[in-house]
Amino acid sequence: MSDISTPDATKVPLVSVVVPTYKRADKIGPVLRSVLDQTLQDFEVVVVDDASLDGTDRVVQEIGDPRIRLVVHDVNRGGNAARRTGIEHSTGRYVAFLDSDDVWLPTKLERQVQALVDKGPGYGLCATWYVMESPDGAERSRVEPTLEGLAVPALYAGNWLGSYSTIMVERTALDAVGGPDPSLKSCQDWDLYLRVNQVTSLVCVREHLVRYLVDDDDPVRISGRRSSVLSGHRHVVALAARADLDDATRVAAAVTFMQVFAHHGATRDLVRAVRLVPGRAWTPRGVRFAVHMCARAARRRLSGARRPSA
Repeated sequence: MSDISTPDATKVPLVSVVVPTYKRADKIGPVLRSVLDQTLQDFEVVVVDDASLDGTDRVVQEIGDPRIRLVVHDVNRGGNAARRTGIEHSTGRYVAFLDSDDVWLPTKLERQVQALVDKGPGYGLCATWYVMESPDGAERSRVEPTLEGLAVPALYAGNWLGSYSTIMVERTALDAVGGPDPSLKSCQDWDLYLRVNQVTSLVCVREHLVRYLVDDDDPVRISGRRSSVLSGHRHVVALAARADLDDATRVAAAVTFMQVFAHHGATRDLVRAVRLVPGRAWTPRGVRFAVHMCARAARRRLSGARRPSA
């Protein structure tokens, strides 16, 4: 691992922006410009190139802003490992993550810092609303989470906060939970939100301040890999099973996981999701839904078995 550029180490910035990247030479420029154009300018940027071979590092260096530090991994380690490297090379009170194919609106950092300051001690996790876009810039949907507080049960029922790009976290909270888990292949952001929200409260800025790219043809997209998707959701199911949740939240979580596992034909995992619901919480409608998901999973599994191997 090499630290190619080192900005002035004598000044501690308010916000550290951590940008993990892999094979994003064609996208990283606009991503970083969306940081440099922020109305809040008290920040540093740590870009961690996770062993790209497409010239991503060269594009970053050519931007030439002294606030940008480039760290390059010698071998590919994965997104969360890159984020951990970024955190280790940063010093700000707050850490804001930005995936290297998303962009921020200019007031993103300013609004989040102000939200955390206004809420006061005890609030160290902040999300924003965001817009999901296709590669051609067409808007797909708008996501508007309104969750707030400490240990929010609804977070177990779905990753309502979205990608890392929407999040700002106080460094002390990251340190308290050990930071991002590099062993996870998917649900990396969701896992971190659940753990951080156990030690600090969440607030959401109700403005669409992130443009989140959804590219179904992206070759490095984790959500396109069945094994990765399943392993991450198994992990979160286990977290939900151990959590102290009310019946309604357990049902909502089970619905989320049943849909994911049925879609991928993962019948055994679907059973794990079903077991989240205590017997007293089952309704006739819920039973019909579970049976439907089991049938769907079986069909998916059968169609996969019949599909000729490449």
